[in-house]
Amino acid sequence: MACYPAEEIFWFAFQKIVPLAFLFITEVSRMKITRLLYKLARISRDIEVASSGSPKKIARRAKNKALGRALRRLW
Repeated sequence: MACYPAEEIFWFAFQKIVPLAFLFITEVSRMKITRLLYKLARISRDIEVASSGSPKKIARRAKNKALGRALRRLW
């Protein structure tokens, strides 16, 4: 099967350029996935504490979230 010049150019681009772009996209995607998983873990904990019905746990969670936000502003 003969390759036409356009196919050769495409194949070259596919072999050389696409893997580099894929590595960059993969790194960005990893950061987004990690951020999403941590956010889901925090939301999951909020739901867990709220569903427990314990006023002490709910108050402690609210206090710690407020404290964390206040400390974040200092950094």
